[in-house]
Amino acid sequence: MPVQINGICDARFSVVREVFEEQFEKNHEVGAAIAFSLGGVPVIDLWGGHVNKDQTRPWQRDTLVNTYSTTQGMTALCAH
Repeated sequence: MPVQINGICDARFSVVREVFEEQFEKNHEVGAAIAFSLGGVPVIDLWGGHVNKDQTRPWQRDTLVNTYSTTQGMTALCAH
């Protein structure tokens, strides 16, 4: 059963939506979201799938997730 993808994606970035959808179809992603702004204007804001593996809770636009090691890249950039 195809996963419902919600949100917006500017036509210029349609390949991003295609890759996002593929993650559910080919790589068995359970749930995910992605968002980008260009010049302060949202151009991609997509979400889909489920919060849990049992697929009883759909992913929402405001679903909170844990992030890990997000500062390591920025720290390395600043150090260089």
